[in-house]
Amino acid sequence: MKHDLGITVTIAVDFKKNRLRIHKYTLGHLGNPDYLQLLVNPKGMQIAIYGDEQKTRDGHRVNLKKLTSDNSYELYSKSLIIQLR
Repeated sequence: MKHDLGITVTIAVDFKKNRLRIHKYTLGHLGNPDYLQLLVNPKGMQIAIYGDEQKTRDGHRVNLKKLTSDNSYELYSKSLIIQLR
């Protein structure tokens, strides 16, 4: 997805540290949600993130107050990264 200014909205997969990094700009583009849900399509080899204001069974709480201007939200999951490989 691209913003009108040509800035690409991304998430980074760090296989070495078993984490997904969702950049602060991406969170802002999602409306700075309180919770994130990861959606994975293994056949299409795609990952999507869904932002929500309410807690869901599979949602991850995002504490925006702990993020500084250059930080990102990091989600660590060795089993998820293994499956993504």
